[in-house]
Amino acid sequence: MMVLGSHARPDAFAEPTEDISSTMSSGGNSGDPSRRSARDPPPSQSSLAGRRCPPTAASIVVIYSHSASAAATVRAMASTQAEREAERLHLLGLFQQAPGFLCFLRGPELVMELANDAYMELVGGDRDIIGKPLRDALPEIRGQGFFELLERVHATGEPFVGRRMGVTLERTAGTPEEAVVDFIYQPIVDDDGDVSGVLVQGTDVTDVVHQEEERRAAEERFTSLFQSLDDAYCLVQVVFDEDQSAVDYRFLDMNDAFELHTGLTNATGRLVREVLPDLDSAWIEAYGEVVRTGVPARMEREEPSMGRWFECLATRIGLPEHRQVALIFKDITRRKELMLREQEARRAAEDANRMKDEFLTMVSHELRTPLSAIVGWTQMLQAGTLSPEKQAAGVAVIARNSAGLAELVDDLLDVGRILSGKLQLNLERVALERIVEQAVDTIRPAADARHLQVIPVLGQETWVVGDPDRLRQVAWNLLSNAVKFTPKGGSIRVSVERRGSWVEITVSDSGEGIDPSFLPHLFERFRQREGGSTRRVGGLGLGLSIVKHVVEAHGGTVEARSDGEGKGSTFVIKLPLSVALREPNPRDSGEFTASDSGSSLNLPQIDGVRVLVVDDQSDAREMIGTLLESCGGTVRLESSAMAALDAIRSEDFDVMISDIGMPTMDGYALIRAIRALERPASRNLPSIASTAYARKEDRTQALLAGFSSYVSKPVDARELLAVINALARQYRGTR
Repeated sequence: MMVLGSHARPDAFAEPTEDISSTMSSGGNSGDPSRRSARDPPPSQSSLAGRRCPPTAASIVVIYSHSASAAATVRAMASTQAEREAERLHLLGLFQQAPGFLCFLRGPELVMELANDAYMELVGGDRDIIGKPLRDALPEIRGQGFFELLERVHATGEPFVGRRMGVTLERTAGTPEEAVVDFIYQPIVDDDGDVSGVLVQGTDVTDVVHQEEERRAAEERFTSLFQSLDDAYCLVQVVFDEDQSAVDYRFLDMNDAFELHTGLTNATGRLVREVLPDLDSAWIEAYGEVVRTGVPARMEREEPSMGRWFECLATRIGLPEHRQVALIFKDITRRKELMLREQEARRAAEDANRMKDEFLTMVSHELRTPLSAIVGWTQMLQAGTLSPEKQAAGVAVIARNSAGLAELVDDLLDVGRILSGKLQLNLERVALERIVEQAVDTIRPAADARHLQVIPVLGQETWVVGDPDRLRQVAWNLLSNAVKFTPKGGSIRVSVERRGSWVEITVSDSGEGIDPSFLPHLFERFRQREGGSTRRVGGLGLGLSIVKHVVEAHGGTVEARSDGEGKGSTFVIKLPLSVALREPNPRDSGEFTASDSGSSLNLPQIDGVRVLVVDDQSDAREMIGTLLESCGGTVRLESSAMAALDAIRSEDFDVMISDIGMPTMDGYALIRAIRALERPASRNLPSIASTAYARKEDRTQALLAGFSSYVSKPVDARELLAVINALARQYRGTR
């Protein structure tokens, strides 16, 4: 503790008879004997000596003549002086040790009377300020308003309280420093009620303010950080029951993203069970464990009550007894949905890949089976060892299996058209009863072979707008399926019935029925009830898929029903009735007889027709040549387009049949070259495109290139011969 003299002017507290407590409370009179209170004892000799007052003869006489009483008086005064000195020093010690700063300012000039260590530390410990007016002692605070406040307190006698007030001081000369203080200016009133000075007391709160500012800045940074997060943040306090089991938690704070990720509003201060009564208790238990162990927990789970998935990181904040957990989480529902979709897509791709492999296996089987019969009978016929009856049977087998192969290829092409959206319908008015009747006639031989009874229930003609070939394909597919899956001796019923503005085709059988679990997949491509090498029924699993697409392309619907395995099945097709009001013409019926199925062949003759056949495949070329020659035609065979051009320049023909896909020069280039020839007989030669490219756009491209007609492979003999005859007659008529 600093001694008094260091922070007080020289004559302050020097008079031992002065009462410091009186001085601090009433203004005191230590520097002015004329104002000393009547209660004050006379000044001591030492005091007088200190003032350098010379002794007189009278005073010496008095002292010596009353020596006995004087001695007693001196002892009493010494005792009183010692007590007062001790009290003064005690009060001064308390003054110096006060935790806040203190100083006394005397008179209107606010002379610095006394200051404690805290005050000197505030303004600069080495400064000489005691005994000086405040304006001279601390000139740097001029213009900061403190002089004016002190003068007002001295003038009015009203105290002033300042909170968190900044002040600029020069603790070191020429170096301004900022400080923040809490203080009170308290007027000092003397016995007469006059203000004789001002007591300044307060606390330097600069460090406190700086800490508060730093804490506030940190909180602002923290708040800004968490408010800027895309993830949700909240602070919760976990509630435990008497068994120390976590049973609830209260929301204490949260960022703006909290509402976005949870959909919850006004949750601050509320228990989660109030906001979400059905919340999965696993969340609460997990947070309770974080409180107990202090080990952060990362979770990813679904919350059914909110219909959302969350990813959450839970971390304990503070001590366990605070029971506070910070949660950083986000709604990952979208991500989960995408993940589930991706998983489903992967499974679907894997299923599709598996189905593709199974499909290729089935295609191989379905192609090789008829080919095996065709190749086998062909070899036996070539050997010439068969009886006439066996030869006829062999030819029938070859014809039947060839037709089956053509059907497989057509189905594959149809699926390709469906997948590419290029399946086109040639619409016209069609009598459904005739279409169904033709399909029944076509399927009847197969039904008879299995001793199945086919019962058509056909009423009066019902007309719709549709593609007759496609509708016939639909009816045939359904009847063919019924024949495949109905045991021997069973029955198949097919009916056409009008219902309001719709017409229904119903095919029902007494066959094996359909497992209810398979019904939803019945019309999917390549789906079959049986798979693998143990299948009892062949096929590619495309027929019903094609049926569904064709029916829907006509604006209709198809439905399958079954009461289960062994209870038969029913397929119902609904098509909208035609609204066209016109009389049907003979083409509407799409005439087609059972003989068209290929059970017997009466081939047209082309006697005298000269035909040029162009194909790079020798087997196909020889087959066409043999067919035409056997029907009376004159045939020349060429294996390339260039050779065909040479033949046309040197020879006259009635018709040309050309393949499309050939090396060096294809069929399109050949026909363009022919149409550019100078000789009219050659330039106008009727030409037929014969190709395995069987799409509708392939047909269109061939006709646009210059071909007169088009037939797809495998070639139907009657169709080819009929086209040749028609073109030859037309060509001969123009020459």
